[in-house]
Amino acid sequence: MSFAPVVLTAVLGSLTGVSVSYFIGRKIGNPFFEKYGRFIRVTPEKLLKAEVWAKKYGAPAIVLAYFVPGLRHITPYLSGITRLPYWKVMFFSVAGALLWVTVFINLGLFLSDIWNRNAGY
Repeated sequence: MSFAPVVLTAVLGSLTGVSVSYFIGRKIGNPFFEKYGRFIRVTPEKLLKAEVWAKKYGAPAIVLAYFVPGLRHITPYLSGITRLPYWKVMFFSVAGALLWVTVFINLGLFLSDIWNRNAGY
């Protein structure tokens, strides 16, 4: 595949996951944590702290979260729970996904050239 279709497919896949996670967080996030949070050490105080942090840094932090394993997957749920506007979440998710996908696809292309040269292909 050429570069553009790979980037487009990866970004659309990422945005699909973000959208699903956002709406799950928005729909069942607070009730879930109120009922089961104590079992996984998510107290109401911790949830409130996360909400304050997300409202202050949430949208721009989505871009940085793409580069932190694990955080990339939690951020959309937290965005939904804290009710960040969907358009904001998607705007920063597009930016983060484009940056992340482009960096790692280019890194893969670069490393595959080195690998193939060293392997004698």
